[in-house]
Amino acid sequence: MNLIVALNLAATPMHAQTAAQFLNLHELRQQGIAGRSVECQGTVTCVETHHFFIQDSSDALQIQVWNAGRQVSVGDVVKVHGVLVGYGGGLQVRGEVLTKTGESPLPEPESVAAESLVNGGSHCQRVKLTGAVHDIALVKGEVQLLVRSGTIALTICWHLRDGERQRPDDLLDALVEVIGVAHSGSTPDGATSGGRIPLASSADLRILQPGNPDVFTRPLRTLQSLREEPSAQPERFRSIGTVTYASPAGWFYFQDGTSTARAGKNAFLNASNQDHRQVQENPSLHPGDVVEVVGYVFQDLPGKAMPWLVQCEWRILRQVEPPPWEPVPSSTILQGDFDGRPVSVTGEVVDITVEKDRDGYFNHILTVNDDGVSFWALLQKEAAVTLPVKTGDYIRLNGIAMAFRGSEGKTERFRINLNDLNDMGPTLAPLQARHLMRWVFGGLAAVLIAVIWIVALRLQVRRQTAALLESQREQERFRAISETSTDFIAIATLENFPLYMNPAGRAMLGIDQAADISSIPFEAISTPEGRDLINLVGLPHAFAHGHWQGELNMRHLDGREIPVSFLGLVIRSANGKPEYIAAIARDITARRHMEEQLRQSNEELLRFRSVVDASTDHIGMAALDKTPLYVNPAGRSMLGLPLDLEPAEANFEDFFTPSALKQFEQEGFPHAMKHGHWQSEITMLHRDGHEIPVSFVGMIIKAPDGTPLYMSSIARDITKTRQLETKLRESLEQERQLNQLKSNFVNTISHEFRTPLGIVLFASSMLKRFEARFSIEERTAQLDAIDQAVERMNDLVEQSLSLGRAEVAKPNLVRLDARDFSQSVICDVVSATSHRCLIDLDADIDLPQAQSDDTMLRTILTNLLGNAVKYSEPGTSVTLSIQRHGEDATFTVRDRGPGLRDEDIPKIFASFHRGSGTAGIPGTGLGLAIVKRCVESLGGTILARNAGGGGAEFVVKFPHFFPTDP
Repeated sequence: MNLIVALNLAATPMHAQTAAQFLNLHELRQQGIAGRSVECQGTVTCVETHHFFIQDSSDALQIQVWNAGRQVSVGDVVKVHGVLVGYGGGLQVRGEVLTKTGESPLPEPESVAAESLVNGGSHCQRVKLTGAVHDIALVKGEVQLLVRSGTIALTICWHLRDGERQRPDDLLDALVEVIGVAHSGSTPDGATSGGRIPLASSADLRILQPGNPDVFTRPLRTLQSLREEPSAQPERFRSIGTVTYASPAGWFYFQDGTSTARAGKNAFLNASNQDHRQVQENPSLHPGDVVEVVGYVFQDLPGKAMPWLVQCEWRILRQVEPPPWEPVPSSTILQGDFDGRPVSVTGEVVDITVEKDRDGYFNHILTVNDDGVSFWALLQKEAAVTLPVKTGDYIRLNGIAMAFRGSEGKTERFRINLNDLNDMGPTLAPLQARHLMRWVFGGLAAVLIAVIWIVALRLQVRRQTAALLESQREQERFRAISETSTDFIAIATLENFPLYMNPAGRAMLGIDQAADISSIPFEAISTPEGRDLINLVGLPHAFAHGHWQGELNMRHLDGREIPVSFLGLVIRSANGKPEYIAAIARDITARRHMEEQLRQSNEELLRFRSVVDASTDHIGMAALDKTPLYVNPAGRSMLGLPLDLEPAEANFEDFFTPSALKQFEQEGFPHAMKHGHWQSEITMLHRDGHEIPVSFVGMIIKAPDGTPLYMSSIARDITKTRQLETKLRESLEQERQLNQLKSNFVNTISHEFRTPLGIVLFASSMLKRFEARFSIEERTAQLDAIDQAVERMNDLVEQSLSLGRAEVAKPNLVRLDARDFSQSVICDVVSATSHRCLIDLDADIDLPQAQSDDTMLRTILTNLLGNAVKYSEPGTSVTLSIQRHGEDATFTVRDRGPGLRDEDIPKIFASFHRGSGTAGIPGTGLGLAIVKRCVESLGGTILARNAGGGGAEFVVKFPHFFPTDP
């Protein structure tokens, strides 16, 4: 049977269906005109919040429907009646009537390249493509992945199922294959975009290569190798280098020993109202920061242009002096490859402008001319600043060259990126410099100064020559020591690129003695754990203190790992600037082998220790002078000792109560020294002060010759055993009380029945013997006495039964008028007590409807009011008041009797209990017990107390007595 769902019928006339023309999707896309009524049919390929997609054998289309997910499902074949909206590639059908005609397998997806989707290719059709995941977000139950496929950024999305709320961070940087619907839409990429690819479900995503949420596990590459990387590779790589320029907008330049690169965090998912993945670290940077950068290489001209890294995440490893500025003429920059390099250039300021960019930063732009070469300088700030130069000044600029290349890869113009104001300043123009030199060397004084300068220069040259010779001798001594050393010795750049390795180091790692050491990457001779230890711990410590020492594993070229004792050193120049990193490593394989033998020899001890550690009993050991040596985890837990607390830091005396300690010292220790052990039940102390009863065994550990060495103890917490004993005693006490209750019941019944039975027997005997002599009034009096006695016995039986019923009865809640109900009970009590006392009702006239069990409530009020009348003087008044507190109600019954004695109040509601002041007043002691059971069954509480001014007062509180819901 077809499922027909009508949408927007109130706004769309039904007769529109008859005017619609049925077209296949290709005809509809070719011939469709906005506003025209149409009918089409296809298989549902994907469903989103307000629309879904259908596809037939000719084409695919988007259908607008509010709450689409409640109307259709993936795989449904539906016929759509609606109106065309949009035009061209954005043509859609606004669905008005949907008819499900069956189900069908989904169309086979078309394998496409992401570049073909940029111009709308395969629009709304099922497609299949591969890419790398670069970011992850969760938006209102929808997973969004930023995926690079070739050079195109795509948003891959699907809705989580009910109960799923986990963001799949493990997909980060995974290589995936997806099958979804090609759909236009915005992505965070500012250059080219392939739009959105919604998936029918997460099953349409297949992982080709697993990801990892820890971005700093990506492969390490030199910047030169990234420079040669083809631009169509979607993977992200990791590089290490020194920052040379950092923009406040978040992009920066950095360099290693091989090349330079530009990096930035742009193009991540940044939509609002979403659960973001926290981009790792990305702190603010400054020149000289050595950073570890993970990013995607975006490059149009491989081998010619500096690599640009986008979608980057980075962290600072340490700080060094930034690279020096290289004085370069402007014409040389145009002719050479200076892109990203720190340079120092001069020129005349032609123009100065300040512009605010779209991100809110102020760009201070200087147009500079240097002997016919025009270039720009950029200083980017969060606020406009006053520059130390003006138009017409001849200035020197220290910054990072940024080349703008033509189609053939040649630099056509360039810009100098400045870090701060002190990177620019006035200098002499070339013509001014020439005039000054002529004037200086034109005078006699200048000649004399020059002669003195030459003499001083010769002396300096001699000193430098001597220092150079000494340096050469030191290098020769170092090389002689290094070449003959049996330890690994190596020198590397600050970015960990090897420069030198001695023969012993080459032999230890399996490197040919004639091999070029600079061609062997650091990763080839180090393990991942060793690299992290050096980069994250060793180098920062060495830069701060000059050296670092530790143990790690290096890697032989055949793949096996070599444990070494490692010493890292920072080699600095004469002015203290770090220049190189040196390393000395010693193979400790033999030592590790000895440690392994020692470990194996201790296995038996470890097995014993594991048994002791796993024990649930306290096990401890102490010296003979009572110094604690060991307490197992169960013992620490039992005594509240932290796991990191050394036993010797605790006091033996703190583990026991004073009486237990005295018993141990006077009885236990002497007995154990004599017989080897001692057993007893004592009380130990928790660290917080509470006592722990234990079954305690103390032992003396002796040497083979019988010499006492240590004290050992085993203690088992018997708190639960003691609790069971206490519960057993309580059960026995309860059984005794129950027997007493039974006895009281028998005595009460016997006493209460004996009196009326005696009256019945006496009256019946009198009637039998003297019936003929009795007048009618006398016979009636005897019969009334029999009736009253029987009624009294019946009341006693009824109260006993009521007590039993109150124990097990469940409330049957009904609606009632609290005031009318109470007035009815008062009338019954007044009548039953022959108008002994007046009962006043104190309650609001307009109390709302109440909800309670009318039988239980009547029992409660009847017993309380009956007792109040019984214990009040005839003619006095008894009061029943009703107070409302929101939904709760309070009933208070007050009499004018003698009140309650203090010793009776705690037992007033016990079965068969009668107060000590009730002598001469008939009663069974069951009425208040029945009241308490009924009150508790209704969820209420009852309180007995003496009222101010005399008399007793019983207060009953009921929750939810006046419910607000209908």
